[in-house]
Amino acid sequence: GASNLQERLASTDPNNADDTPPPAPADDPEVIVFYSDQRPIIDGQYDPLWTTYAQFKDQNSMDLGFGNEVILPDNGLIDPSMADDFKWAAVHDGTYLYLLVIAESGNNQTPFGDSEAIFNDDSVDIYWDGNNSKNDSYDGVDDFHVTVALLAENGEANNSSAEGARIAVIENSTPIDDLTTIQYAVDLSNGIQQVYEFRLDLAALKIPVDSTFGFELDINNDADGGDRDAKWVWSNDSGVDNTSRFPSRMGNIILEALP
Repeated sequence: GASNLQERLASTDPNNADDTPPPAPADDPEVIVFYSDQRPIIDGQYDPLWTTYAQFKDQNSMDLGFGNEVILPDNGLIDPSMADDFKWAAVHDGTYLYLLVIAESGNNQTPFGDSEAIFNDDSVDIYWDGNNSKNDSYDGVDDFHVTVALLAENGEANNSSAEGARIAVIENSTPIDDLTTIQYAVDLSNGIQQVYEFRLDLAALKIPVDSTFGFELDINNDADGGDRDAKWVWSNDSGVDNTSRFPSRMGNIILEALP
């Protein structure tokens, strides 16, 4: 379904249908992220501000969740239905994009942080393509991919200001020289649900306001230590874990214009 030129540019295998550059999705935004002059504190704590100001639904009034599984073991370690409880939300203030991710809950919680590669532990992947070019490869300009771990190096909840904080800019991503442009915190204290909060600096990370850009969120799950066992994603419905190679797999969102 792709030309030889497309395959060569994307370094994909023309004899493998799963390794073919995907078609670009429509440009229409799937999510409109509301503006608010109220700002959440990045501490991993859910507070009423999220309910009042943030966007929890897409343009079809469907909850923003992680309904597309791209990695799932066949060894019975994980119940796929656990992803039904996973949710995300977003809000912006013209300077920062704020993200809330609600992950494992109750008896499903199996927090691990024993791997050198963050994506092999419980973690969240964030992808964005500032100009929504939907290329078949990362352009080194405004196509980004970072992974933030659930646990810091000391085994406690991860936090961008803590010693041993764990965040990684993934191989194909545009470099991020100043990681303080991404603030994050995880809350595990209530023992009920794992909650991540993020704050992304719009200008520094080339995220536009009032213009559609590419975006994706993934949840990695490690059920027993070692390599990850499962991965669920928001927008990529190909069934293949390939957003880290193809920006064209990202969904589309837009930040509401400033008042």
